[in-house]
Amino acid sequence: MIYVLIQFSLLIFLGYNTHWNEYSIASIILFSFSILFGVWAILSMGIKNLSIFPNPRADTKIKTKGPYKWVRHPMYTSVIIFSAGMLLLNPVWYMYLAFVLLIADLILKLKYEEKKLLQIFEKYKDYKNNSYCLIPFIY
Repeated sequence: MIYVLIQFSLLIFLGYNTHWNEYSIASIILFSFSILFGVWAILSMGIKNLSIFPNPRADTKIKTKGPYKWVRHPMYTSVIIFSAGMLLLNPVWYMYLAFVLLIADLILKLKYEEKKLLQIFEKYKDYKNNSYCLIPFIY
């Protein structure tokens, strides 16, 4: 799927251009939070349900516990927060551009995924209407 290819290309670009030897307290906080939030999401979802592709599996179940209580796409949130940490370590125009493109790609990817989930689950509409997409209380 093109969204996954773009996502990983941008993550590789960001990672390659990050100055990993120049840590700041803010970047350490972002990296730590994103890893903890991502691991929490994986554990809540179940490792066997982990997939980088936005097409729901046949045995998919809607998760509304753990981080899924706060946001519908906590793994995407985790990726964005980690990428923000990379951006802080090399804040130049092409890193900002890659970061914005990554966010746009993830939003397109989650919209595709949510369209599929709405087709499969009647209850997903209620979950969608009563939860935030990526950032609690904002979006």
